[in-house]
Amino acid sequence: MGSSLYNLTKELEIAYDQASFVELQIHDKFKQDHLIINSLKEPVGFPGYFTFHGEGETDGKRRINLCAPDSIIRREYIKESLDLYYLVACNLKSHRIVRLILHPDSLMQRITRKQAIEFLALSLVEISDGLKDIECICIEPRGGDRQGKVLRTEIEDIRILEQYLISAGIRNIGLCIDVAQLFIIHGNKGILHFLNELKSIRLPVKELHISDVITNEKTKNRVAMEVGKGRIDWKLILTLILQHCSDLLIETLGGVKVFQRSKSYLDSLLT
Repeated sequence: MGSSLYNLTKELEIAYDQASFVELQIHDKFKQDHLIINSLKEPVGFPGYFTFHGEGETDGKRRINLCAPDSIIRREYIKESLDLYYLVACNLKSHRIVRLILHPDSLMQRITRKQAIEFLALSLVEISDGLKDIECICIEPRGGDRQGKVLRTEIEDIRILEQYLISAGIRNIGLCIDVAQLFIIHGNKGILHFLNELKSIRLPVKELHISDVITNEKTKNRVAMEVGKGRIDWKLILTLILQHCSDLLIETLGGVKVFQRSKSYLDSLLT
């Protein structure tokens, strides 16, 4: 289950025994506003663990600077982020923080994609060195050419990142794969092809984000929809998904009830 710092306490009161882990959205805006973090209470009775989701779409305010060509800008961004994650972790106290999920930057015109992926690899290594208590750092590929991200949901990009990280001897960096993003770029049959190719990548898939995709007369490819209500063929892909990773984050809009219905649908396919 995914949650925000604002809604964590309320949502765990409803679904504390239905989620094996909760992913907390910890975006850059909290670097300037620690009030909500300081008011965060350790969840009592929740038996699971937490993962952190770093900056996503930047809330429309600033760039993600994991791939900044200027090493000073890049390292300052990393330091600010590490300080933020540490502060939230301190408030959660005894609960395990297993993974940190990060998004890639948008491409910049003055550097190539390969150079940007190299800078991303350097950032991931620095973050891994700075977060000894978190078991794994995960990077989440995003979209295709149209979305303009450094690390696309394409095997060729992931393989370049793999080469940089393997050469650096890093073992606790993996991947987070968003199934809705996969569908938008590759379609149902393309998901099968991508996941089969992914078996040749030595970076492990440590978390999968699960939601459906809806297209109607008003909207095209709306993600984060209730699982089983959209265009993704879960009967076709679920078994292969689970071959890569069993830690599934149901990442849907609509609160706890949509999460519960989505979980029930996935459970029904496995019985």
